[in-house]
Amino acid sequence: YLNLGHIFVASQINSDRLLRLLSALKVVENSDVIIVKSLSALIHGSDSGQLPTIFMNLAREILARQDFSRSKSMHPSWDYELARIAQTSLPGEEGAEAARTVSTNLLERIRDYSAPEYHDYPRLMNALATCQPGIFLDIFIGSLSRHREEIGNFFDSASWYDDLGYRHNSLDLIDHEVLLDWCEHDSDHRFSALAQAVQLCCSKPNENGRPELVWSPIALGLLSRAPKIHDVLISFSSVFIPRSWTGSRADMIADRLPLLDTLEQHLNPYVATWASAKRTELINYVANLRTKEKQEKDAMFQKFE
Repeated sequence: YLNLGHIFVASQINSDRLLRLLSALKVVENSDVIIVKSLSALIHGSDSGQLPTIFMNLAREILARQDFSRSKSMHPSWDYELARIAQTSLPGEEGAEAARTVSTNLLERIRDYSAPEYHDYPRLMNALATCQPGIFLDIFIGSLSRHREEIGNFFDSASWYDDLGYRHNSLDLIDHEVLLDWCEHDSDHRFSALAQAVQLCCSKPNENGRPELVWSPIALGLLSRAPKIHDVLISFSSVFIPRSWTGSRADMIADRLPLLDTLEQHLNPYVATWASAKRTELINYVANLRTKEKQEKDAMFQKFE
């Protein structure tokens, strides 16, 4: 049964017959693995890399009924196969309803910790973001703007971005203008919600070829269009304070201070004033932190002596 899709591709079994067989399997317990692998094999065997049209409704139905349990996600290819099916069956109006159901189900599992990190399904998240960006934003980021406490830990976690934004983020796959236009529909809440989820800065080589921290384009876009700049800048503040580190935390914070150079020259006086005040605050914080680190280091050496 697991090789049905491959057998179809190799022997040219009639599509109607295979569809009837897979449809009949839907009522059999634990049959989703067979159906998913068969649909994935059909896509792989297609010259166009697309699922044959006749199987589209079945594909959407199977995706929409996934419970995203941790046991399935541990299968090495499960996320890959679901994403492959999603990429070919969820785009457009025909796939919108299924995409909304898939996104809702996945978010519910994240909420109840059945799938504690979205990294259990990174490829599927990417497929949802690219196939149906509006629905993806409504379900995930929209929920953040409405129920901050309920799923705040999900969006604040390294599942979405680490301290410097080095990890992959599904939101990177959505055009910046699409993100900002989406925020405009509920500007009082969505701009600040998005600021908590996107990668605000990244590392790029400077003119000398050395890595340098810069604000991401979407970060600067948020500052230029958000009506409540203060709410967005709250997320910008978090960039400067590492949540995990090795060595000197003070040194890490000091290395991030050049990010304020751009903001101090911002056309919005509020942003420029905030950046100047933030620099003073962080310089004082770093000085106090260096004193504390030195005291801790001295105390450690005294113990050895």
